[in-house]
Amino acid sequence: MLFKKILKSFNEKQQPKQESIKISSSLTKNIELVKELLNNADDLKIRVLDNGEACLVYIESLVLSEKIQQNIFQPLYHKEVSNYSNLDYGNQLTLIDDIGKFLLKGHAVILQNNKNYGLSFNVLNTKLRNVQEPMNELVIRGSHDGFIEDISTNINLIRKRIENYNLVVKYYSKGSQTNNKIAVVYLKGIASDDNVKEIERRIETIDSDMIISPGYIEEFVEDTPMSPFPQILSTERPDRTIANILEGRIAIFSEGSPSCLIAPVSFFAFYQSPDDYNSRWISGTFLRLVRLTSFLIAIGLPSVYIAIIGFHFEVIPHDLIIPVKASINEIPYPPIIEALMMVIVIELIREAGIRLRTYWSDNRYCWWFSYW
Repeated sequence: MLFKKILKSFNEKQQPKQESIKISSSLTKNIELVKELLNNADDLKIRVLDNGEACLVYIESLVLSEKIQQNIFQPLYHKEVSNYSNLDYGNQLTLIDDIGKFLLKGHAVILQNNKNYGLSFNVLNTKLRNVQEPMNELVIRGSHDGFIEDISTNINLIRKRIENYNLVVKYYSKGSQTNNKIAVVYLKGIASDDNVKEIERRIETIDSDMIISPGYIEEFVEDTPMSPFPQILSTERPDRTIANILEGRIAIFSEGSPSCLIAPVSFFAFYQSPDDYNSRWISGTFLRLVRLTSFLIAIGLPSVYIAIIGFHFEVIPHDLIIPVKASINEIPYPPIIEALMMVIVIELIREAGIRLRTYWSDNRYCWWFSYW
């Protein structure tokens, strides 16, 4: 934390804060200020209108030309409107800095000579993938849709299922360089007010150059960032998120990521599956007990194996002592090293199956390595 504060103060000295400049009545001066603000980017386009009395400014890589034609040029050419102010614009801008912010959001801005304001039009080119079931959270029963990288679509999936005016959505903009949008969603009256205030306080105090995924937010929100154990639940399923919201938990979304963070959670929340909500309580409870039993086996079996093989041979039945002893005599290192190597090899196989490309992870060499 001390290093971050020192680095922040150094950056503030290197990059002093600039005062906001108002839009002037000179069109030429406004264009030069916008170019300077965006460092004369090659994808910054300026189209002259009305023989130089107005201009349309936009970033070519962010906008959709069909929207510009439909929302701006078509009404003007067909004489549907008499002037630019009669167009269906979004915001009236008075600062050069506001023009830059709207341009980076995919808006086009009309600047006019002898006018000290600009008109913004939302012409963002939205390229989104279809809503589909997340591959890492497949279910047998239940809905088969999942979150995508668009935060508005994700919140739409929540609001369609919770038609309640007590559902609260609050937006934040974090990341001094990325200005990423963050949304906090909870159900007022069910979620604890203390938990809501604490999470909002932690999000408001986030001071970072970039927030590009929920993993960045998780480090700032959780209680002990240095702990190796997860403290916040991550999911890509709307039904699982809704179930947790209705139980009084808080959901955190981030623009550009299909993952949703849920807090606060308990230890048992990580062993619940969406199928549990779609099955009877007897079978659901049994499956949860199976998962908890598997957790206890995974934690306790290696230590029990090392304790028995290394120190307490008398626990082993007489019929198994000779085979076990014969297999151990051929191993040139202690049982604890054997157990650690086994865990490392299993983790290597799991990482290879996840990280490697499909045609590598499915070929015969990986299968041979797994068998070995």
